[in-house]
Amino acid sequence: MGNGGFARIDTETQETQRWYAPDQHQLSEPLFVAKGHNEEEGWILQLTQDTVNKQSYLAIIDSQKMDEPAIAKLWFDQAIPMTFHGVFVKS
Repeated sequence: MGNGGFARIDTETQETQRWYAPDQHQLSEPLFVAKGHNEEEGWILQLTQDTVNKQSYLAIIDSQKMDEPAIAKLWFDQAIPMTFHGVFVKS
């Protein structure tokens, strides 16, 4: 288990699925992208910062297979500052 993660809880069955970041990786707020009309099908986009290598990547996680590793990682050349509920910039 790393420095964070997120969970999906089925409120009817109480079944919980979790995804954890690798050690030394920090997370910003995840974003769900629906695949279709089924509210459970889609992908979770997770901006992640590898604090050891000082790089960031966007992890793409299948929302129905959260116990598996990300299906893709899109790496950036540098660390992207972590955000929480948006981005704050100078006016």
